[in-house]
Amino acid sequence: MAGDGLRVTSRAVASGSFPPRRDRVWTLIEDLWYRSLPPIAASDLGAGSRLLVAHGGGFGVPQLIRHGVFWDWVRKAPDHYWIPGDRGSTHGGADLGFFVKRGRVYQLPDGVPVRAIWDGVVQWVGKKTDPESERGVVVNHGPGDPKKGVFFYTHYADVEQRVKTGARVKRGQVVGVARRFSREFPVVVLHLGFGMWLPGWGNECLDPTALLKRWRVLHPVHPDSTCLADDLNKGPSGHWIAPGEIEGLEPVATWNRAWKSFYR
Repeated sequence: MAGDGLRVTSRAVASGSFPPRRDRVWTLIEDLWYRSLPPIAASDLGAGSRLLVAHGGGFGVPQLIRHGVFWDWVRKAPDHYWIPGDRGSTHGGADLGFFVKRGRVYQLPDGVPVRAIWDGVVQWVGKKTDPESERGVVVNHGPGDPKKGVFFYTHYADVEQRVKTGARVKRGQVVGVARRFSREFPVVVLHLGFGMWLPGWGNECLDPTALLKRWRVLHPVHPDSTCLADDLNKGPSGHWIAPGEIEGLEPVATWNRAWKSFYR
């Protein structure tokens, strides 16, 4: 049957009669790819800024490895959630903790606005979004019924929410602000998760790297990259005042082209 399907598809493509898909799922995927916005606006960080996901903050396998274990770059210690051989305990999103401006690398400032990447409805806020964090927002982007259907979602973890459950949000609308992780670990980080909610199963994390590329986020995923997240984590960040105005911001490094970012 699979062979028959391939032959039919090949004939349809060759004849130019392949029917365009315009159902809700396909439209949503197109919208997320072509029209979504990054969760932190370049204008909020200053003209010419580009977000950076350093090596060790990427999705899944690229999580930083030290001493044979997964390494938590925020705490600078072994990741206590990691279980060898358990796929579910790998890194289920991308950590946005840095940005590059005029050739210098900075940590995200405390209080920078976090925005919905696309239209949706706030599904959960606070502790319900993540057992590891007291703060966060999950936005349901559809297309299914949230009680019994499949839906795509984005998860903005370690974010102080500015919306309530059930609220409708638009692309680019502020849903929260990024805050320091804790008093003990004062680094500011937005963990961006992307995935599907499947009734009877729960959430299934999807790799957001394609969206990072679409948004021109710097992402040194090369295995030999020395752009290490825990090396760039050098303590408290500045404080966001207004778009392009950040108080107490200090560079932590100079952008090095040898870091081999795939997404220049």
